[in-house]
This record gives sequence, structure tokens and C-alpha cells, in this order.
Amino acid sequence: ASRAQQLQGQVGKPVVLGVRPQMFSEVMGGESGGGGMTMRMAVRVTEPLGDTVDAFCATPKHPHIVARVTARTTIKPGSTATLAVDMEQAHFFEPGEFGKRLTA
Repeated sequence: ASRAQQLQGQVGKPVVLGVRPQMFSEVMGGESGGGGMTMRMAVRVTEPLGDTVDAFCATPKHPHIVARVTARTTIKPGSTATLAVDMEQAHFFEPGEFGKRLTA
């Protein structure tokens, strides 16, 4: 079943979005994000890891987000980055400490 079908019963209800660092990609200047959901985040720290860079970011509601982007990134500490999330890889959970996973 598609993600949309799996989440059909959650329409209008709160859900928790689970995103691993490698599910992010940097959106450059005129790009649209490739159909994924995009978010603007404040970049706090970057850590080069060879062919990738971990960017430690924050949004007003989530102060600790790690995005793993390619080493060709233009993201710098103190900047604001636009990052896309591959929603086909994202996980959805019920709210709460032990929320049930809603997608396969």
C-alpha cells in the first residue's frame, strides 16, 4: 500500500514525522526540492565527514536536527539552509512516547 493509503486514517489527526539524517538533501537556489517536503533551518554547526557533511540545524519547534548532505554543500554555520526530505523514506508515528509506527 502507498504511504497515502497507509496514512488515510490519520487525516486531521496529529502525527510525528521521523526523518533520518540521510533522508535530507540540500535545495540549491532555483531548485524545487524534487517533490519532497522542504524546510528552512538555521545551521548551527557543520561537521565534514569525507564525502558527506553533517549539518546540525534547528527550527523554531525542533532545536536538534541533523541533516547529512553531500560534501559539495554550500551550507555554512550561521546560515539558513533549505533542505528537502524524501517523504517516501520518512516514517510516521502516533504522538506519544511510545507512538505506534503508522507506515511500513
